[in-house]
Amino acid sequence: MNSLKYYLRECALPTVPTDGFPSEPPLIGHKSHKNYLAVRPETWRRLETICPLAGAIDNTVTSWVDANVPEMIKLPDAMDSGTLGNLTIPSPSMPNNFFRMLKSPENILRLASWLDNLPLQTVEKIVHLLYPNTQSWGFNEKPEEWFDQRDKDIFRCFTWSTSVTLHSNRPRALVVAYQPPWILTHQDIKEFSECRSFPPFRKLGNAFPIPLKSRERLWAKMWDTCVQHRTHWFVLTSYDNWVFGTFSTGFTTAFVTNVYSYDSYNPTIIEFLTFWTLSATGIVGCTIPKVPEPVAHHMVPTPMPKSSTDIPNAVNSESNWDSKSYDFASSAGVWSNLSSTPSTYTGLSGATVPIHRGHGLPSTIVAKWLADAGVNALRADAPEIAPSDSGPLLQIPYNRHVGDWLV
Repeated sequence: MNSLKYYLRECALPTVPTDGFPSEPPLIGHKSHKNYLAVRPETWRRLETICPLAGAIDNTVTSWVDANVPEMIKLPDAMDSGTLGNLTIPSPSMPNNFFRMLKSPENILRLASWLDNLPLQTVEKIVHLLYPNTQSWGFNEKPEEWFDQRDKDIFRCFTWSTSVTLHSNRPRALVVAYQPPWILTHQDIKEFSECRSFPPFRKLGNAFPIPLKSRERLWAKMWDTCVQHRTHWFVLTSYDNWVFGTFSTGFTTAFVTNVYSYDSYNPTIIEFLTFWTLSATGIVGCTIPKVPEPVAHHMVPTPMPKSSTDIPNAVNSESNWDSKSYDFASSAGVWSNLSSTPSTYTGLSGATVPIHRGHGLPSTIVAKWLADAGVNALRADAPEIAPSDSGPLLQIPYNRHVGDWLV
C-alpha cells in the first residue's frame, strides 16, 4: 500500500488555517464582492462560448492513473530517487507534517507558498518520476515586476515550463492561476465554472455600454493570461477550490470542469493536476478539442498590448439611439472582433459586421472528445514523448482548402 499509485489516490491537501486571513470569508453560497480585476471588454478578446466538462472527465482521470502509474514505484524509492521536488502532501501511508511549518496565508504571497510547497511541488515530483525526460520542466513563478500591478494582490499565476522557456517568449504548457480564498470564494469560482458564454465586444461609443460581471472579468483575466503565456491549458484555484480547463486552438471556446474541493477524492486534486499537467505538456492524456472557428485564429497570435495600464478608457457617448434607425445590429451593440482598419491578426479589412453568439457547442462534440480522451488514457503503452524547448504540442493542423471556417 506504499506505492506511488496508492499515494496519488489517497493524498489530500491539508486544510489551510484561516486565522491569518485579512477578512472573514463570506457565508457559504455568498460571493466576496471583492474580485475587482482591472479588465474591460476588448476587441482582441475572442472568447465566445464556455462548455462544461463534467462526469466523464472524472472517469478519464482515474482510468489514466490506473493505466499509466505503475505499481512498482514505491514511496521510499520515490523519496530517494534524487529527482527535483518532493512528495510533501500527507497520506495514510506517508504521514507528513511539513505543512505545519507554513504560515497562515495573510496575503497572496503566503498563499503562493502553500500552493508551491504542497500541490505543485508534489505534482512536479510525480511527473519527473513517471517521465524522467521531463527533468527540465517545473512550476515557476515570474518576478514581481512581471505581474499586472493593478491586480498583483488578488491574481497571480504559476506556469509549467522549462528553465529555457521561463526566461524567453516561448510558449508555456500550463497556467495555474490563483486568488486568495477571501477574494475567490466557493460561490465566485462556482459561477466562473457555470458560466456558459462571454459577452461580445460592444463598439466604442455605444449609448449603453454593459460592464463585465465578476465571473466575466475573471474569464477575461484568464483568457488574457493564457494568451500572454501562449498556452491553451489552465487551472484556477483559491487552494480551497479548483477548476481545470482548456481553450480551443483559436481561443474562441473554453472547456471547464466543475469545482473540486481541496480534499476531493476519486479523483484527488493531485491526480487531476498530474493528469492536466501531462496533457498540457503533450505527453499523455487529453488533447485540445476541435471546434469550428476561423482559420485565421489558428495562424496568427492575438495582438495584445504588453500592458493595459497605458490604454485610456473611452469617453462615454452623448448620443442615444432613437429606435428609428435601420442599423439595428450596431444599435444593439453586437459586433465581431474585426476592426474597421486592416487587422494585424486576421489579415481582413472592412467595416465591422454583427455576429450572433447565442449557440453553444453541441453536447455531442464534448461527449465525443471525452470518449476519445478516455480511450487514449487507457493505453498502457503511451509513448514517452520528450518535450522540446519550443513548447508543448498545442498546434492542431488545419485544412487550408476549406475556406475561412474550419468545420
